[in-house]
Amino acid sequence: MKRLYELSQAADADLDAIVKYTINEHGAVQASDYLGGVHETLLMLSRQPEAGKKRNEIEVGLRSFIFEYHTIFYRIMPDKIWIARILHSRRDLPRFFL
Repeated sequence: MKRLYELSQAADADLDAIVKYTINEHGAVQASDYLGGVHETLLMLSRQPEAGKKRNEIEVGLRSFIFEYHTIFYRIMPDKIWIARILHSRRDLPRFFL
């Protein structure tokens, strides 16, 4: 069975914020390109879920993968990957999981 991905509500809100910020700072074309890159990265992770780094120091079973300026946090599920958060890499990342 082909793996897919599912966004949590928080990850969906993260993507909305990324798009809004990028449109305001860099324009709609760059926002669309960046969102496309995120989507391609999520598809790659759904095909190769072990590609991400184990992040058990934050939460057991959590993994992360860096795409440009953002860190994608996810969990491997039986039939998909579940995207927990998509956060700017400069943020205090562990505090978002407390």
